[in-house]
Amino acid sequence: MIVHLKGSYEPDSIRTLEKLTEGRIDVKGGENSTVLVAGILTAEFAASFPLLKHVVIPYAGVSRTTLDTVRQLSGVTLHNIHHNAAAASEMAITLMLAAVKQIIPADSAMRKDDWSTRYFPSGKLVEDSSVTVLGQGAVGSRVGNICRGMGASVTCLKRTPSEDCRGIEDLHEILPKTDILCICVPLTDETRGLIGARELELLPRGAVLVNTARGEVVQEEPLFRSLESGHLGGAGLDVWYNYPKSRKESSGTNPSAFDFSSLPNVVMSPHRGGALGMKELERRRIEHLACILNALAEQDTSRGRVNISRGY
Repeated sequence: MIVHLKGSYEPDSIRTLEKLTEGRIDVKGGENSTVLVAGILTAEFAASFPLLKHVVIPYAGVSRTTLDTVRQLSGVTLHNIHHNAAAASEMAITLMLAAVKQIIPADSAMRKDDWSTRYFPSGKLVEDSSVTVLGQGAVGSRVGNICRGMGASVTCLKRTPSEDCRGIEDLHEILPKTDILCICVPLTDETRGLIGARELELLPRGAVLVNTARGEVVQEEPLFRSLESGHLGGAGLDVWYNYPKSRKESSGTNPSAFDFSSLPNVVMSPHRGGALGMKELERRRIEHLACILNALAEQDTSRGRVNISRGY
């Protein structure tokens, strides 16, 4: 099975991938490839592979460009991997605690020898609080379990309700009872803008929002206004509305049209939940990629399969 790897891979990663696939794949790539490993896939690039049968995204999430391209390719399956679920869920919990405990204002004050936040404490306990986790995939399920372990009452919401998880149609009923809202859903046509002014108003005053999914799940201006007014007590944000187009633009790129950096109740993180570049995560990424490639070599298209109609 000939595999084309789009992008740059370290020689050690290539050797590990070849070892784990035990000769089942040939990574020389080229127009005879039947499997394309690519993050962003355009129709123009896909046209270079007339024998293409499978597209594998080497991380979690599916871009709209890739999804639209694959939808136009007859008989081509789409897959992705979730090697960074542990890292993303740990980031969600980190941001949640930092926002709930208001670590940023306390840290800023202490750097000025100001101890006042000790004598006028604010924030809340996670224990006995009501946590709503929006999304029950690899990340959302971990976040829910960790919060339960901390003594919180956890309600989970997902597209299709189950015995232990309510449906997304119950969102408006649950929000007024929510102290902490953790957003862990994929970005699809259904989830884009899911949390807007009305949903934020339904949350109790002082509630905390955590977003480690995609920025566009939460409407940008309503989020800023709710935090600015103090209705939202805090937010931990790892995902944004504007990103650098390259590493050269990593300095000086505003993450939003609104000045979230001026808000002391916001914990800001530059989309680090995926632990990009971390050695341990890169090893896991190659291992997960090898599992999918081995399955495809055995004609098993179920592993990591993306439902193209749903977008995840």
